[in-house]
Amino acid sequence: MKRTPLIILNGFLGAGKTTLLKNLLTQAHKRRMAVSVIVNDMSELDVDGVLIANTEIVDAASNNFVSISADSISSRSGIQKLDSALKNLLEKRSPDFILLETSGSSHPLPLVRYLREHPQVSLKAFLSLVDTVMLNDDYDGGKKLIPVFQEHLNRGTRGVESLLAEQIMFCNKLLLTKNDRLPFYVVTEVARAIHPLNPQVAIMAVPW
Repeated sequence: MKRTPLIILNGFLGAGKTTLLKNLLTQAHKRRMAVSVIVNDMSELDVDGVLIANTEIVDAASNNFVSISADSISSRSGIQKLDSALKNLLEKRSPDFILLETSGSSHPLPLVRYLREHPQVSLKAFLSLVDTVMLNDDYDGGKKLIPVFQEHLNRGTRGVESLLAEQIMFCNKLLLTKNDRLPFYVVTEVARAIHPLNPQVAIMAVPW
């Protein structure tokens, strides 16, 4: 059975996931590629879902858009909702690929494990977006992220740094966003500081 390629867009709230998703949808539309979208938004209001549905490229009526709100897609119940969403999308359409935008609180590992075993989809890319300004301001140019993450590991605790580090560790493409707000050398230093978390990953700096 042919497995449909799936691309994950992962990152904290405000990192630029929805902007990237809209750009990818526009490019796919220009190339006349059929794309389906799943958006996970922890908000009861499902803000991201409304934004994407209004692109006129995807919408629920066309059976190419599903929104999973008020539940982290990496939780047990979230995985069940994702399984149902994929089943519904693939029963009604045969897209060229699927885009999955996660919520900022999603943990990569459960999601990767689930998708690797899925009989109908193939995980082709895991893109993580990280706010460069946030890394620079909150983690001393990114240099404090790894030490704080290691401290949590040693204590057996979890903090926001644990999730941020994991999102970097599990991706195969890392996008440092909002790079236009910082000098080039600062962006380079931030990239260098966090690269040890995932030495093989390709890092790209983008302005949004």
